[in-house]
This record gives sequence, structure tokens and C-alpha cells, in this order.
Amino acid sequence: MATEKQQHASRTNGAKSNGPVTAEGKARVAQNPIRHGLASRAVVLANESVDEYNALLQAYRREWEPEGQTQDDLVTELANAQWRLRRIAAIETATLDTEILLRGEEFDEALPEGSTEMRQADAFLSVALHNVASLDQLHRYESRYTNIYHRALKTLAWLKRHLVSQRPTPETPCDSCVVPPPDTAPAQPLTPVEPANCTSKPGAATLVHKLTRFLTRKPGN
Repeated sequence: MATEKQQHASRTNGAKSNGPVTAEGKARVAQNPIRHGLASRAVVLANESVDEYNALLQAYRREWEPEGQTQDDLVTELANAQWRLRRIAAIETATLDTEILLRGEEFDEALPEGSTEMRQADAFLSVALHNVASLDQLHRYESRYTNIYHRALKTLAWLKRHLVSQRPTPETPCDSCVVPPPDTAPAQPLTPVEPANCTSKPGAATLVHKLTRFLTRKPGN
């Protein structure tokens, strides 16, 4: 165990360090916390296809049609997490395939009639027995990127709904504010008035006039 004096010297020297200076050194340090490339800033590893990654990213962009930098970042996060989840699945498959090949002869001698499922189980038990820490680490990565994926998915869906709800919609005027449209119906033709019938009964004014003339007429007329 380091003495207190040694610990103090280590802290002092560490405070003086500014880290790597060259580009190669910085790149090397950036990879130090990385195991199997699962947490690397470089999403696509050297033996992976950049074209396949770009196709995945463009598929997510076509599906979500991001608006603005925030939504585009979330779509990229979805693609990155999905890419890494696929890598984890590939590593798990490759690990079991390798163990099946390594244990092939031993398995065939012990169980010559063994089924495919039994061969897979034997490989898994061998990996779990001899390298359980690697499986645990792989599953932790899987849980991490699954959480990242679903968090980005939930946030992006919320932003899309919020954006739609904030868009102005045409207001519907109240009934009292509605101006009725002009009457465009064709004017109805006027019904011609029939001339008065001479044989019709006289009105009250005519009868009074006639009665007055009758009462005021001179005798003999």
C-alpha cells in the first residue's frame, strides 16, 4: 500500500499533467475507457460498414422527419443506440459460435447424439463458467443502450406531439360574429296584378257617394 507521502506526490504530479498533447495520444486516450468499442465516440468500428450505419440513420430520419437540431440529435441517438445493440447481439452470437467450435470434439465424444440445442447450451455453460464477467459486462452494455434508445424514443415522440399541439389552428367565429353571405338567389318575378273586375261589388266609399247623390238630388230628377 502506498504511504501518505507517496499519495501526496502522486496527487501533485497528477495536477501538473495536462494529458496527451499529440493527436495520436489524444486518440489513444479516448479509447482507454472503451471495451469492445461499445462506449466509443466512434459509432462505427473499423471492421463495420459505414454505409450500413448511414442507411440505418437515414431510415430513422425518413421515419421521424426531424424538425430542428434537437429532434435531429434524438434521431441520431436512436440510430446510434440501435447500431450498438445490434453489435452486442452479434458479439453474443459470435461468442457462442466460437465456443461451439472450440468444444466441438469434446462435445461429440461426450454426446455423439446430442441435439443442436444441447450443443448451444453446452457452449453457453462453458462461457458462463469460465468467463462470466464478460457476459455480465455485455448484458450491462445491452441494458444501457436499451435505456438510451427508449429514452430518446420517448422524448422524440413527446416533442413531436408538443410541436403539433402548439401550431396555430384557424379560429371558428361565434354565431353572432358571422356575417351572412350575400343573397345570391335569383330574384323572383313579380306576379302581375290582374285589373279590377268592373262587375265586382262596389266598395264602401262608392256606396256612400251614391247614397249622398241620391239624397241630395232635386225633386223631379
